[in-house]
Amino acid sequence: MTTRRYLRILKTATHNSKQLDILIEKIQSFHTAMEAKPLPRHLCWMALRHALWRSIDYVLPAISLSQDQAHSLAKELYRPILPKLGCNRNFPLLLRYNPPSLMGLGLSDPYVEQGLSKLNLFQTHAGTTSITGHLIQTLLEQHQ
Repeated sequence: MTTRRYLRILKTATHNSKQLDILIEKIQSFHTAMEAKPLPRHLCWMALRHALWRSIDYVLPAISLSQDQAHSLAKELYRPILPKLGCNRNFPLLLRYNPPSLMGLGLSDPYVEQGLSKLNLFQTHAGTTSITGHLIQTLLEQHQ
């Protein structure tokens, strides 16, 4: 089995556990940095949404996480940071991903975001003359 690294994303032929480990390691280093230098709540929200989540969101279309893997990623991501955001660490999961207008926190679910980003990638490139468009067309023809 060969592992290749493209644009900070590891691709293997069989599974994505190595990439999941890298993401969890990145999240843990973010949490230790937040422990070392505490920030006000509004800056914690900005750091979560614009720094940490963006680096996770970048990888999601290229890997395939199971629902259990995405849940463990979300647990590793949100549980330590919820108190820093001014929320209870045991905030209900059903409300955690709801928008604030529906009494939620407006956080992103990695499993849902992964599916949406893959659909967006398909809609953007399917039927185009780009390299990704040709790859999608070839894969669709092969699987028919």
